[in-house]
Amino acid sequence: MHLSPAIQLVLAGLMGIAPVLANNWANTWDFNNHWYIAKLSAPDWHFDYYELCYPGSAYWDGKKSAPGKYWSVDGREGVDGCAPDSGKDQAHPFPTYYRVRECKYGDHTEWHVLYDVFFAYSTNILGMHDYDWEWAVVKWEKVSGQTDKWQRKSIVLAAHGKTTEWKWADFPATNSEGSEWNWRKNAENPIIKFGYDGHGLEANYKSLGKWYRARDWLVDGANFPVTSWGKADSPPNTFEGGGTRDLCWAM
Repeated sequence: MHLSPAIQLVLAGLMGIAPVLANNWANTWDFNNHWYIAKLSAPDWHFDYYELCYPGSAYWDGKKSAPGKYWSVDGREGVDGCAPDSGKDQAHPFPTYYRVRECKYGDHTEWHVLYDVFFAYSTNILGMHDYDWEWAVVKWEKVSGQTDKWQRKSIVLAAHGKTTEWKWADFPATNSEGSEWNWRKNAENPIIKFGYDGHGLEANYKSLGKWYRARDWLVDGANFPVTSWGKADSPPNTFEGGGTRDLCWAM
C-alpha cells in the first residue's frame, strides 16, 4: 500500500516517531554564492488539484509577459495565457526568482532568501486581476556557539496581503534532495502549496495536484526591471533595501 507523503507525516507524529534531521548547516563562505544558498532551501512547489493558472516567466525574449484572460463557459472555467498544463504529475517548468540579503540588527546578523513566483493572472475569487506574484522567505541565523556555521531559523509565507512565519523546526513538511518524497519536519527544503483561491501560499496539503522543484530553475532577481504589475505588488525589485517589501525590514 502506498501512502502519500502528507499521510506519512501525520502517522509519524501520531506514532511518536522522531523526525529525521538533515544537515541544516551552511558555512559563512557559502553566502558568497547566492545561487547556491538559494538552492539549499529552495521550495518544492505544489499546486491544488483544480489549479486554473500555472506560473511562468515574467519576461520572454526581454519582453514583459502579457496578462492572462479568465473565461467561463457552460460551467467550465480556465485562464488563457498561463503556462500550459503539462499533462504529467510534474508541472510545466517555471522560474523561481530569488534574492539573498545580509540583514544586520545591531549585534545580530541574519541572511534572508526570497523565493518569488510569477503568474499571468490572479484567480482570487474575491478579486481576480491581471498578474500575480507569490513569495516566501527563508531566514538563516548563526548556530549558537559556532563561528562559521549557519542554520535555517524560520520561513515566511505570503497569502492575500498577509504573512505567516514558522520556526523552521515547526514547519509542517520539508524534504531533502535525494529523498524528495520523504516528507518530515526540520529537513532542508520546504513543501509549499499554492492555494486554489488566488495562489496564496499554504502549508495545507489537501487536494494536491502537480508539483515543481524550485531548484530546477532558479533565476537571480537582483536588478529586476522596475515596472508596474497592476495589483500584483511583490515582484523581486520591491524587496530591495528601502523597497516596499524590504527583505530585511518588512518581514
